[in-house]
Amino acid sequence: MILRAIFWIGLVAILMPHEPNVGLGSPRASGLVETIKAAALHRLIELRAELLEAEQARGKSAVSVGPAPG
Repeated sequence: MILRAIFWIGLVAILMPHEPNVGLGSPRASGLVETIKAAALHRLIELRAELLEAEQARGKSAVSVGPAPG
């Protein structure tokens, strides 16, 4: 029983990948995710500005959700 446990622990230790970034993918993939995040955030900022402008054009008081970015 103990020998069987030692065998499986050893097998798992040998087969386990020894990379510092297990599961994170390549550095290029991380850069792609950051680019997508930045593009989405930029679009959300533009959309917020458009909505505030449209509300002001209709004469309604715009409700501020937070400080304007940037």
